[in-house]
Amino acid sequence: MPIRKCERASHFCQIPLRSPQTDVELRLRSMNTASPRLRRAYFECRHGQLHVHNAIPNGGGFDELTTVICLHGASGSGRQFLELSKRLGTSRSVYSPDLPGCGESDSAAGPLSAAAYAEAIGDFLDSMRFRQVDLLGAGAGAAVAVELAASRPNVVRKVCLVGLGGKDAGPGVALEAAARSWPQDRVKALKQPVSRIDSGSLETATDALPKQIEAFFAA
Repeated sequence: MPIRKCERASHFCQIPLRSPQTDVELRLRSMNTASPRLRRAYFECRHGQLHVHNAIPNGGGFDELTTVICLHGASGSGRQFLELSKRLGTSRSVYSPDLPGCGESDSAAGPLSAAAYAEAIGDFLDSMRFRQVDLLGAGAGAAVAVELAASRPNVVRKVCLVGLGGKDAGPGVALEAAARSWPQDRVKALKQPVSRIDSGSLETATDALPKQIEAFFAA
């Protein structure tokens, strides 16, 4: 570890310099490590009822880090982030909505674009009156995350994209179609810090991917 020398009262002392990664790890360790409370609820959006999975820290919320909104791909629902929410939810609130037409959320009257899916999640953000959030988008949900971040630059702090542009087949056929027709160069328009991760498992909290996501949001 690098060493910094200082002179104090005619004596030299050596102070170890911590790396930014070490600071992140120490900060996470200092947070409440008790298991978060897991909840589910329905919220109104322009397409009807939006079903949302939620993890809340047990500490009362006073020392929470930035809230994370998780957007799933065509292969799943908000439940895809259950294990990750148990991990991140010890230090921050985590909300994982079922996108319109997926999971237990109502379907839209017709096909939606990635931007239209983002507008529905924007309705949820407005109802919760979030001042600032971080976004995690997986698969087709990564396209929705980009559109949401682009439309709300003052609310979205950071964006993590997992598997953007990769194969994402599943029951969410309409969501998959929206992502497939979405121009990926839209990512370049974002002003927020962006982390792009090609692949990894979100199903297991012990996987390297959850640790990488946690460190990105905590920095």
